Amino acid sequence: SVEAAHRFADIDGAPITKESLKESFAAFRAVYKPSCETEETALYLLWSGTYGKAGRLTRPATAVSKGLMNNVWSWDNCFNALALAPADPRLAADNLLLFFDLQLPDGRLPDAVNPYITVDWFTKPPIYGHFVTALMDRGVLTDEDLTCLYPRLCRLIGYWESTACANGLFAYAHPFDSGWDNATCFDGGTPLCTPDLNAYMVLLYRAAGRVAERIGRDGKAHYAAGDALLKRMLDAMYADGKFLCVRPDGTSFVTTSLIRLVPAFLGDLLPDEVMASLARELAKENLFLTENSLATESLDSPLYDSRRTEGNKPNAYWRGPVWAPPVYCISAGLRSAGYDKLADKIAGRFTALVERDKRGIYENYDALSGAGYDDSSYMWTASVYILLKTVEKENV
Repeated sequence: SVEAAHRFADIDGAPITKESLKESFAAFRAVYKPSCETEETALYLLWSGTYGKAGRLTRPATAVSKGLMNNVWSWDNCFNALALAPADPRLAADNLLLFFDLQLPDGRLPDAVNPYITVDWFTKPPIYGHFVTALMDRGVLTDEDLTCLYPRLCRLIGYWESTACANGLFAYAHPFDSGWDNATCFDGGTPLCTPDLNAYMVLLYRAAGRVAERIGRDGKAHYAAGDALLKRMLDAMYADGKFLCVRPDGTSFVTTSLIRLVPAFLGDLLPDEVMASLARELAKENLFLTENSLATESLDSPLYDSRRTEGNKPNAYWRGPVWAPPVYCISAGLRSAGYDKLADKIAGRFTALVERDKRGIYENYDALSGAGYDDSSYMWTASVYILLKTVEKENV
């Protein structure tokens, strides 16, 4: 078994040696059958990124990086869990379940954790619905896992329901809670009801319904809540072919951030005409789609940020650069709705982008030049690359 063989502890009572680690990585690698040097690198990062259970970590988990960003974050873990599932299903489950062990009394999940500290000033977006469902479908989450998870999912839903505005839409209290730290949609302040958050909640309700059914409970109320939220989104947050950001006073605006297209993650749950409208925008060259995949700010936006800071490096962060999570979420949603060619184009441009720079696998990339920025051993980029590369090889 590949499971747990690389967790930097004794294996079958024998001490870890260089040879045992080589054998462990070889077994891990063999599950994925890498086809290029970049895929080898991504697999090595994923394999080597494990913290053992220690201190604040109630379970083994995968750090975002062994470089600059050496915490476990509570949405990065979802992408890492899905990428780990083929070779190490128990570690995949532990990655997802970790933050539910650390859940705060109000239902929030902490922002990040490492063996020494828990960061709970902020939270991260409730992206778990898709990943709980995907790991269930892969047989990764056991009945015991799901029995433990179900009440915690309900508490997480309860926390986000506490953010609801008068129109029944959910709001971020701070940009950091979204994970899109400096996205332009937040320039006018928070709280703000955004399309991504409400789309994630639709999927979270449905996942709670699936889990309830699996453990012998009635999931109908969860499905009904998800359906009702989707209807509210379409009534109050969608106009003239675009999803809107909505302020607590009911006023709304069309953001130039890619965040407005994240509802594509809902895929075939969206009405056909809504999905078609999102797909048309996503397919437009040099709007959000570039040769390097999806920019996080539209290229025609006056807010597309080319600020230059240390070393004359652009530091736009979520105001332009390509990031792995929206590439994964949007391409997955397109694929589920039957837009396979567009999904392949977006995903293929991203895998080519990661493969182009041999120095590392970066936190984010310039949407125009393709230059890699910030941490050069970034785990969710490696994980999304592995997930998209797997689909790419399956389609050959």
